[in-house]
Amino acid sequence: NDLYNRLNRFLDKGVQVINYKDAIEKLNEVKQQFDEKNIFFGLDLATEHEKYIADKLFGGPVAVINYPKEIKAFYMKQNSDNKTVACFDILVPGIGELDLRRFGQAQSAGFGIGFERLVMYVTGIENIRDAIPFPRTTNNLK
Repeated sequence: NDLYNRLNRFLDKGVQVINYKDAIEKLNEVKQQFDEKNIFFGLDLATEHEKYIADKLFGGPVAVINYPKEIKAFYMKQNSDNKTVACFDILVPGIGELDLRRFGQAQSAGFGIGFERLVMYVTGIENIRDAIPFPRTTNNLK
């Protein structure tokens, strides 16, 4: 029943959208409640900031858009303001970043879609084993 209600709330409310700059302004209004109180444009949002945005500010899923180009990957499309890039992060209440150190990494079957070959080509690596992001080792798979 709880799952059903949660899914219905999601469907009824949908995903809200907030610009990164506006999110920073909203966080600054309540910065005293955070451990990280130094909130500024260009800050890579901490988990506590993301939780506040999703849980308290919107009470549901939210897309934070137009992050500063300095904190995102170089290949993202730059916006016309030359300060931000066209990207987004979806924040969902109760869903945090994956914590591989605490929960461990998911096992992999070794399926690839050619990414390793692209990495080999771009970097000049000669052995595909050196380009696999989640390498398998002897007796690792059971």
